[in-house]
Amino acid sequence: MAVPPTSLVPATLSGRPEDPTVVIIYDLLIIIGFIVCTAVLLTAVISRRIIRSRPWYIFMGFSSWWAIQHQLLVGNQLTLVPPPHPLCLLQSSFIYAAPPAITFSLIFVH
Repeated sequence: MAVPPTSLVPATLSGRPEDPTVVIIYDLLIIIGFIVCTAVLLTAVISRRIIRSRPWYIFMGFSSWWAIQHQLLVGNQLTLVPPPHPLCLLQSSFIYAAPPAITFSLIFVH
């Protein structure tokens, strides 16, 4: 009886995926998400005819910020050299601080 794989991308002993396709697709989706969120946000900010509520602007701004957070290590996922520790610390700090920051900012909107 065969044992089903635990992940979609088999990892080598170094922890790096054997097939970089999934990592590249993830990076591209994050970059596209940042471009789209920023374009939508800037369109609403610049246009005088588009009226949105403050929570919408906060949500779209943090969506763009979320995409930036996940782009900090783009290009370092598949190398044999680990990324710099301060960069990893900065990214993890941003990622873990984002949900409380969104909640805190939405509390004081009204």
